[in-house]
Amino acid sequence: MAKTDGYSEYACDVQVCTRHDYAKPDTDKADSYVTRRRYTDDGVLREIMLCSEHNETYAKLVGECEKAYKAFEQDGSYTLATMEEVEELQHQLEQLQIDYEALRKNRDLWVTKYNQLNAEFEEYKRTHPDPAEEE
Repeated sequence: MAKTDGYSEYACDVQVCTRHDYAKPDTDKADSYVTRRRYTDDGVLREIMLCSEHNETYAKLVGECEKAYKAFEQDGSYTLATMEEVEELQHQLEQLQIDYEALRKNRDLWVTKYNQLNAEFEEYKRTHPDPAEEE
């Protein structure tokens, strides 16, 4: 069995990611992985290796955090929403959509009934002319 030296193992640290490769450093496959460093909220330096897909997602997350940090530096507040807040807003949106659909159906029902009654009335006026108008 042949053995080639110089290969390294690369795997994305996102727990649900199945990406796993062996590659020589400075190759396209190796360069598709990125090591990210950040400090946790208690000051510990943490490193994770990410595949290209999860690195894009991470970059978006960092971008949102950076916006929040800049806003904090300006006015002392923060604007990041928690997952619970997002889920609650999603639930409210779904309920509003349900309510809107019910109102729309109710409106359509009344418009249909109005149109039917109006057609009947117009037919009645046509078949029963007003004697006061004929004079």
